Amino acid sequence: MSSSKTERIEVRVSEREQEVLRQAAEAEHMTVSAFILSTVLPRAQEVVDRSRAITMSADAYEQFLAELDRPAESVPALLELFSRPRRIQFGES
Repeated sequence: MSSSKTERIEVRVSEREQEVLRQAAEAEHMTVSAFILSTVLPRAQEVVDRSRAITMSADAYEQFLAELDRPAESVPALLELFSRPRRIQFGES
């Protein structure tokens, strides 16, 4: 991933919010942009990671595994659909 910073994000804030951000950045010896990024990016990554994970109880997990182990059932409509000629050819012609 490139470290070149070419994108911009603009956020409207109140005077008070801007002052708090400026003071916090100054206290951390950072620019306001660097302070915001160092604070927001870890939280954003947590949100992304959590959205990609599936959380369930031990009982639900056991039931999930049991369902995966169960033999598949034929679905007549799908069997009929997959028996039709393809309209799209994949691979080399």
